[in-house]
Amino acid sequence: MDNRAKALWGGYRQVRAAWGLLLDILDLCGIRTVATALIVGIGTAIYARVSRLAAVEWFVLALVAFVAICLASFLLQKRAALKSQHEPILDYEGLYCPGRRAFAVPLNACALQVLKIKNQQVAVRNVARNVKATVDYVHAGGEKLHVENALWENINPRHSSSPGTSIIPSLSLAGDESQGVIISVQQDKSGKTLVLTGDGSTYEELPEGHWSAALKITADTGRPLTLSGGFTVLPDIGGGMRLVFDTPAFQVERPWSLRNWRGSIVAS
Repeated sequence: MDNRAKALWGGYRQVRAAWGLLLDILDLCGIRTVATALIVGIGTAIYARVSRLAAVEWFVLALVAFVAICLASFLLQKRAALKSQHEPILDYEGLYCPGRRAFAVPLNACALQVLKIKNQQVAVRNVARNVKATVDYVHAGGEKLHVENALWENINPRHSSSPGTSIIPSLSLAGDESQGVIISVQQDKSGKTLVLTGDGSTYEELPEGHWSAALKITADTGRPLTLSGGFTVLPDIGGGMRLVFDTPAFQVERPWSLRNWRGSIVAS
């Protein structure tokens, strides 16, 4: 194998090895187009060096490749945006306490703490189907609790086909409809703070101390909604509410991108 062939093979291996790594890193920053253009530029430079192209020639070639990739990326992004603009849009409206609800023994009466989730899509009729919530609780002391399917308080109006309130593991949200995912309950009799699991017939007690909670809410279509927040279970000193939420109680976690990172720097 002559020197020219060896150089070609070496350049190909270097570009192939760098391809995945550079795309992963720069795509994480929200600049996949630049990542792709950079890789093509490196490959073009290697080829130019091997084939003895003049500097002007390989520069023009790289420029043409960059413009073509930018145009293709722009068209693909526009196509994806048009396809997804009418998908359900899940959003967080806030924490509320709807009052007490009677459960089966041994839970009996409990006060609910609920996060209200809304489908903001009203441009077209598009129901968010099979909406589910996964919650990870982490205690300040290191204890962890994972709830795969958190329960929802589904409230149907009187004029609906099945009026009333039900506790269910998943639901559908029409446009402009809100329902609540149960983040915790407080038992009336004991004052204990509990997390409902399964179908509501089982539960886990949360010991006193600060708990962080991370929620991921998904539907069959549309982007998932990620929330993070926390609360403190106070010591039992006799009666009263033993649960205090952080301020703010929960916040929406936006997907990280270079644009958001720059904005946070400017804001700070």
